[in-house]
Amino acid sequence: MSRCRCGCATEVAVLRDAVASLQLTLKEVQSLVRSRPPQVQTPTRAEYDAVLHDLPGAVLGLVPVGARVLVVSRGDDRLLALDGRVGGHFPQADDGTYAGHHPHDSEAAVLELERMRAQGWRYLVFPITALWWLDHYAGLRRHLETTGRLLLHRDGLGLVYGLAHPSEADAAALSADPTQESFA
Repeated sequence: MSRCRCGCATEVAVLRDAVASLQLTLKEVQSLVRSRPPQVQTPTRAEYDAVLHDLPGAVLGLVPVGARVLVVSRGDDRLLALDGRVGGHFPQADDGTYAGHHPHDSEAAVLELERMRAQGWRYLVFPITALWWLDHYAGLRRHLETTGRLLLHRDGLGLVYGLAHPSEADAAALSADPTQESFA
């Protein structure tokens, strides 16, 4: 680059380098923001107590005794008290306790779900405090829409998905109602 007597060409080059550096920094910040879980507004004590009170009743009305039910729980064992059903944290460590962290991305969330499904877990509950998962982990939402069955969507409470594969769900329905016939 040629210089003029006042040195303005040098200043322009320095400014261009500074702008390029800032654009890279901005892209790095945007990438970090996109990769972090969203900040969720914490419910009031009364709102959370209502979920603790009402969610088990909703689940009990849908899920048979003895069924294995995962709850996106952030480690709160009170959400697992499901009277005759086996409640478990999602995600969970190998020993069944809360994993202590959220999945890194949608792929990790789907892999964890399928790991749990392979262990016999047949329901997944999203209390209202965890509904942000379905936006943040869009791949998990799509996976549930194609491999699960939405059993409950109640405003102010949450969602319940059935995780049984169609052949398992059909077999369970036939064993529960012997008057139905199978046309498969």
